[in-house]
Amino acid sequence: MSAPIAAFFDLDMTLISKSSAFAFGKPFLKEGLITWRQVLWLMKEQFLFLIRGADDAAIQRQRHNIADVIRGWEAEKTQEVIERAIPDVILPYVFPEGEELLDKHREAGHDVIILSTSGDPMVLPIARELGVDTARGAKVEVKNGICTGEMELGRGGEVKVEHAKELAAERGYNLDEAYFYTDSITDLPLMEIVGHPVAVNPDRKLRRAAKERGWKILQFEKSRR
Repeated sequence: MSAPIAAFFDLDMTLISKSSAFAFGKPFLKEGLITWRQVLWLMKEQFLFLIRGADDAAIQRQRHNIADVIRGWEAEKTQEVIERAIPDVILPYVFPEGEELLDKHREAGHDVIILSTSGDPMVLPIARELGVDTARGAKVEVKNGICTGEMELGRGGEVKVEHAKELAAERGYNLDEAYFYTDSITDLPLMEIVGHPVAVNPDRKLRRAAKERGWKILQFEKSRR
């Protein structure tokens, strides 16, 4: 029996046309978890993410800022708010072309996996809504039911390499046969070790790197909204 083949997907700007880390501002405001000032900050960060993309420094800054915001939140309530909001704040922004790719790999018998730098409380339920059973995001520490504000840090691309290698060891994936779809130059470390790297809606640096290496480039034109 041949080994399973992994198809790894980034989430933000690869499968959805926005940053999942900043998508929940209005639901959090409605539940009294954040202030209008924090909503405006989230909106600004979302705008900068869309026009500039994200490098490792930006990802680290975002994680620290989000960690400060969620410190002291009740984990169970936060999870409930996120899961209720996904149909309104995430699903309308899913790229149809991304869903088609997910289906294509499933039909081929491949294991579909989402790897993201956003927090697990957001990444895991979004993955389930997309029909993806396996996903890895940044771990958010919870003690006695309360978010401590501590999050898994580290350079985003390197963390994804660690996750991919761990899954490969657990499940027998050959990374030379694996696929990885992403929009960001920060994910170059994982792109360089899989057999089928694909740049999706790539930022300027990744587009240049993909052209230099002869990697496939996909440009999704629309989300549901």
